Amino acid sequence: MNPWKVILYIIIIGAISYTMFNHGMDSPQEIVENSPYPEFMFVDSNATSIVISHNSGKHFSPYIFYGIDGIYSNIHSPNEIAIKTPFWFLAYLTPYQMNMTTGNGCIYINSGYVGKPDTKWVEYMSDSNAIAYT
Repeated sequence: MNPWKVILYIIIIGAISYTMFNHGMDSPQEIVENSPYPEFMFVDSNATSIVISHNSGKHFSPYIFYGIDGIYSNIHSPNEIAIKTPFWFLAYLTPYQMNMTTGNGCIYINSGYVGKPDTKWVEYMSDSNAIAYT
């Protein structure tokens, strides 16, 4: 068997296992620390289908977004989006390359990494499915 196929199978099985066993909600501290934008809106995987269904007027099942941990949106430029997913490295396999870059565990659409947020207010936050951090 080709060694590259074996490596590819190991990566795919590892990524699937990671999402199946590590799909809990991050704490607000982790969400802020992992943000690629200094000021952002974050919607976790549980609320992603609700938000997208509401904005599009169509119903989307939450299972469609299973591999997504959450979505960050830059407050200063809402069309800049970062999708946090363990499958970020597979983004270039899609036929749709619409201003897409990858890195730091995210797929960036219309943007890239901007910078870390100021974490001094994190201790006052509580768990939520959607967070606005400005």
